[in-house]
Amino acid sequence: MKIQLDPLREDLIEWTASIWNDDVGAFPNVPGKEPTLEGSTFAAYILYTIDALEGEGYDQARWVAWLSAQQSEKDGSFSFPPPIGTGMPRKGIALWSAVRALNILSSEVARFPAYQKPVMTVDGLKEWFETWKAWGDSHHEVLALVPTLSSHPNPEWVEAFFAELADQQHPTQGFWPRGDKPVNISRTFAYSLIHIGMGRLPPQSDRIVDTMLDLQGADGFWHGRPGFSTMDAVFLLVRLPGKIGWREDDAEVALTRTLNAVMSHHEENASRDCSDVHQYAAVVQTIGLLAEALQDRFESSHRWRFSWDRRENWACPAIARELSGEGPGRF
Repeated sequence: MKIQLDPLREDLIEWTASIWNDDVGAFPNVPGKEPTLEGSTFAAYILYTIDALEGEGYDQARWVAWLSAQQSEKDGSFSFPPPIGTGMPRKGIALWSAVRALNILSSEVARFPAYQKPVMTVDGLKEWFETWKAWGDSHHEVLALVPTLSSHPNPEWVEAFFAELADQQHPTQGFWPRGDKPVNISRTFAYSLIHIGMGRLPPQSDRIVDTMLDLQGADGFWHGRPGFSTMDAVFLLVRLPGKIGWREDDAEVALTRTLNAVMSHHEENASRDCSDVHQYAAVVQTIGLLAEALQDRFESSHRWRFSWDRRENWACPAIARELSGEGPGRF
């Protein structure tokens, strides 16, 4: 029996409309709380996944206006709240999220993120990565450079960026990071999707596939639940095996195991999971990836899809204008 996605889509549309804050024109991350940039960007990813951006229950123009108003007039940054125990706002992941959400909503970031200008030269990029390594910062900050990568006119800068990613990769196992640290599924996903979105394959793609297959739990998930580790691993098993002709049958078995687990989990836990928009987006987007990969298992009147590796969603004309306006050889 095929899985019927239309009823789930209707439930998601109804839920999204129910958490929309019409007074402000945005979405919270925790339903009933104040709107946040995190909730308002991940709501866009959910509606994109289920092909419901034109739905009723929210005002898209006001949504775009609210998102745009979150950009700093001083330095062009966006910010997510600091991690618990720190006082440093998360600018990198916030810019990456805002750029993609505004593109999904047929808009764009209004201002050039001026705080990033020093990184747009080859020397500045290398210096930025040295500082990033010294601080032990998250790869989420690296994602903030992707809109620049997508627009940069200097091939040397592009190759220097990919060289920095390669330098962090385990030299024989393929995953990130290198050294004796455990596999970071999130970083392996992030760096792989950057390669794929730019029309490349991540180095050691076959070993990445092997690692994701090895790490899947008996429950069908990665790290015990259908969170972002599961979404990330599913992405890698959906995108890479077919591109490289490697362990495609094994990947399909693994994805089928995840599909059975995630649909059962959602049926039992949707009311709890939807209390956190950011985390719920992982479940919905995992289903979107599975709907792409295992089409014969689903029936739907709408095409479910995944947005993260689509280069058109990385576009930032404000950055592109800055890069092209400085003259040949400046960057």
